[in-house]
Amino acid sequence: MASKGSYKKISCDEDKKVSFVSSLFYRWMNGVLKEGSQRPLDQNDFLPLSDENSGRFVTNKLKKIWESEKHHCKMNGKRPKLWKSVFYMLSAKDVIIILMGNILCTTSRLLFPLFLGYLVSKLMSTEAENAYRLYACALAMCLNGLIGGLGMHQDSYRCEILGIKIGSALRGLVYHKLWLFFTFKDNLTLLLSKQTLLKFTAGRLLDLISNDVKRMEEETVKFFVAAVFAVPAYVGAIFLIYNLIGWQAVMGVFLLCFLMPYFAVLSYANAKLRLRTATVSDQRISLMNQVVSGIRAVKTHAWEDEYRRKIKHVRRNEISVISKRTAIQSSIDALLYSATPLATLVSVIIMVLTGQTLTPANVFMLLSFMGVIKFSGMVNMTSGLMVTYDAYVSLGRIEEFLLLENLLQASESDVSNEPQQKAKSTATYLSRSYLKKEEENTEKVSLSRESRELGPTILCVSNLSYAKTHHEDEFILEDINFFAPSKSLTVITGPVGSGKSTLLSAIAGEIWNTIGTIDYQGSVIYLPQTAWVFSGTVKENILFGQPFEESKYEIIIDACALKEDFQRLPDGDQTVVGERGEVLSGGQQARVSLARAVYAEGDIYLLDDPLSAVDFKVGQHIFNKCIKDLLGDKIVLFASHQQQHMENADEVIVLYKGRVLDKGRFTELQEKGVINSTVDPLCKVALKDKTDSSEPFCWEDKEEHDDAEKCQIIHPLTNEAKSLEIAREDRGIGVVTSRLYWDYFRSGAHPLMLTGMVGLSLITQGKLILQTLGQALTGETATFFLYFVSSILLFCFQVALRDTAQISDHVSDISLARTSARQAGVNGEFRAKGRAGVFLLADHTKVNFNHRILMVFLSAIIVAPDLWLSFLARLNPEDQKNKTYLSVFACLVGACFIFTIVRAHGFFHVCLKCAERLHDKMVVAILQAPVLFFDSNPVGRILNRFSNDIGCVDEMLPKTFLAAMQMLLVIFGQILVTVVTNVWLMFLVVPISMLVVFLSNYYLKTARELKRLESISRSPVFAHFSETLIGLDTIRTRGRQTDFVDALYRYQDVHNQAYIMVMASGRWLGTRLDCLASLLVGAVALAAILVSQDAEKTSPEFIDSSSNFSFQLTLVSLLFTSSE
Repeated sequence: MASKGSYKKISCDEDKKVSFVSSLFYRWMNGVLKEGSQRPLDQNDFLPLSDENSGRFVTNKLKKIWESEKHHCKMNGKRPKLWKSVFYMLSAKDVIIILMGNILCTTSRLLFPLFLGYLVSKLMSTEAENAYRLYACALAMCLNGLIGGLGMHQDSYRCEILGIKIGSALRGLVYHKLWLFFTFKDNLTLLLSKQTLLKFTAGRLLDLISNDVKRMEEETVKFFVAAVFAVPAYVGAIFLIYNLIGWQAVMGVFLLCFLMPYFAVLSYANAKLRLRTATVSDQRISLMNQVVSGIRAVKTHAWEDEYRRKIKHVRRNEISVISKRTAIQSSIDALLYSATPLATLVSVIIMVLTGQTLTPANVFMLLSFMGVIKFSGMVNMTSGLMVTYDAYVSLGRIEEFLLLENLLQASESDVSNEPQQKAKSTATYLSRSYLKKEEENTEKVSLSRESRELGPTILCVSNLSYAKTHHEDEFILEDINFFAPSKSLTVITGPVGSGKSTLLSAIAGEIWNTIGTIDYQGSVIYLPQTAWVFSGTVKENILFGQPFEESKYEIIIDACALKEDFQRLPDGDQTVVGERGEVLSGGQQARVSLARAVYAEGDIYLLDDPLSAVDFKVGQHIFNKCIKDLLGDKIVLFASHQQQHMENADEVIVLYKGRVLDKGRFTELQEKGVINSTVDPLCKVALKDKTDSSEPFCWEDKEEHDDAEKCQIIHPLTNEAKSLEIAREDRGIGVVTSRLYWDYFRSGAHPLMLTGMVGLSLITQGKLILQTLGQALTGETATFFLYFVSSILLFCFQVALRDTAQISDHVSDISLARTSARQAGVNGEFRAKGRAGVFLLADHTKVNFNHRILMVFLSAIIVAPDLWLSFLARLNPEDQKNKTYLSVFACLVGACFIFTIVRAHGFFHVCLKCAERLHDKMVVAILQAPVLFFDSNPVGRILNRFSNDIGCVDEMLPKTFLAAMQMLLVIFGQILVTVVTNVWLMFLVVPISMLVVFLSNYYLKTARELKRLESISRSPVFAHFSETLIGLDTIRTRGRQTDFVDALYRYQDVHNQAYIMVMASGRWLGTRLDCLASLLVGAVALAAILVSQDAEKTSPEFIDSSSNFSFQLTLVSLLFTSSE
């Protein structure tokens, strides 16, 4: 692993340690980008995380606000709102920076049309003008663009950081909900009950922390702020249009205002569909969680085809709902790009009919102001409304989980030696260390009670009844009463479904007890029926965070019959087990779990049939040496069906349908005849034959006992077991391969059709430019030259900007998952190498080839109304009233409106087709992968591909890529207008364009690696959630919540480090591209001034198109470096 010593890291808080200029231009990222351009980065290259951005800080901050909100609403009888708590997380510093950035950006956009109109009017005027004023105007245009761009990037970066903090806080809050960290008045603490948690499947919970939280992390804050500032942009643009052009021009702007309620309705409908999409996505992820968690059962019973059909059915339902959302999105997109031509048409017609002359100055000011209204107003407001509605839905889903019913649990300070009783429906718990983390200091723990300074341990259950809900009359447990004195063994028996496990869970505090009390003194250790081991060594699973004592450890592993198993394992107790303990058999997992419980040395042990997975001889050994000897001075409640256990018990409690049928000594119950039906028949046979066997026994599990081949496969597992350590997730190095793009787009059309599409795109673009330049060039030579130049520019620009850093990595991650599943790699996910080429995007386009050609042509139509309007502005006032010219303008606007709808709808349809097929290929790859792949890859890592990455491909990819494509096609005409109108400007445009391409590629070398590292560092967070849900009972009853919460903070902090660097690197590129764009604007204005004496060489199209091209080139570069 490469070292990070070759560049100097910034100090822990960049805002405090870095100079103002460095912070403004993100110079503190120079070292990272330089290092990333020379070699692949790794996690050692992450910059330090400031305290205010750490997971612990933001979680505690939101938790306090959320608790205050809940308390306030409880006092007023209202439902607490999570969005209010999130809103109050905003700091004054963030608010000030965001406000200042937005003010600068909005002001800059409003001033640009003023400078442009002044410059065009003076250059087109026949009167002499002071040259210094013109030069000052050119300089002002340059500085205006630079200041506005810097303000925008500071605002966006702060919003992005705030989104990261909100996402971390929400994940932490959801994770805290699983534990015991919410303390209220009267020292009562809320604990999420196990029964309540069943309302949320693991897939649904993982969807909350992936897709729902992800929406808050990305651009929600940014677009929300932009939507708020859209109103001042609207008002400012209307005011300036009215004063500079006239009331006639304002009429078209009012048309845009009337469209805003329509956008609001569509955004609300989109949010409703988002909720439906989330519900179906929960079902899909739950199915995938079943497959990944139970892959052995799936393969054993040959359920692969059945699960594939189920998942495919749910996926189709999900795509059906998403398609409705995309229909809304396509209509919004069409209106956004065609509403401004419609508004311009209305303004122009009114201006012409009222006798106002169209001049180049007022026409281009009108178009520029319409652009401000379009981007600062309509686009930002509409996007803000949509993401705000989506965020509201996501926060509502998280809020639903946070408001789930909790158990009331007495805090540590409430402990007393006297039994206490609470309300009728509340159980009182008296525990000195039930939820207290075991000490990790120098004190040694022994197996003897003599070292404890506690009174006699007791356990008393009185009138305990339990129902699933408060309103149910049918109880699962009813009127349970018993007393367990110190140093006693109580066996709980009964037929299947009698309530044994429920009773132990109730005593452990994992379910809601509607009636009755449970009083006890001492610490409780609960061992659930399902064994749980976490990813780590066998020894770590047994110690579970406690200090190692060799003599104590040796006694326990001998008592739990683990010595023979350690000898068989390749590295003994240092053998690393998989996430679900796949190296160990079921019986071995049960014995490791039992050893963990015994090593913890509690006062009361609740053992839910821990010997059911081992054979009789091993079980007898464990019962005698562990249960009777090591735990002889404890209170042990032992659920079992086996006769030998009951014979050695101090008391046997027989349950039947949730009630105590009888209790007493085993012989007494046997004489009464109430216990015969509960004894395991296999145990009777084993008891009868136990004296007949004189052969020494070997440690076997019950599932292995009847299968001779099981013993034969223990030794061959040696090499596999060594490889089942959950290795660091691998990642792609370098650029994303062209083959990956090709595979993605190829899901819809034949490769020959894709090749034809590229050729037709070039021809279509060449024809468009020919038409738009009309009078600029004539003759066959000019036609050939223009076609050749446009084709070369289109091809080169696409090749230069085809690589991106974000969505491509989601597609890349998905492809890696498919490849890894096929190759069954056991050292983490496969790492792609090479760059992202055009073939990956071509695979996406393959679905419905006709839409692809249509999109290119329709993108060209968008430019036509503005160019025709510039033609009208050069006519005399009489010709401007010509109905033919106005009709052509109206037809072009109408065609723009219709074609944008067709283009957007077709593009989204293509993307959904590709996403559906891609997901199906992923499912097939997962189902066909060998079991070893699942043993070496955490569940969270795999589910991350099906939740977060698929979510990005479903929704982020179409919108971002469409925006980049249509902006790219629009500016090509403006490039050639700029160059052909003044060929000398090519010497400036070409170098700046090449510099833009160079900076983009330089940035992408690092940005791709950072994005991959961000994706990899996100997987442990989901894996940690998944592992926690499996071992929830053990972790809570052992009081290890703090350790697991600390682990979550560590995982989140690493992810936040990567995520912040991804955002900062994007802003690093943006500020530099804005500087180049501002420089080009100033150069264009200066060139226009220098040639202003030659009227034939000065055209309004030259100035307007060149200036717009400068800013749009920056936008396209940013879009293409973030669209994949």
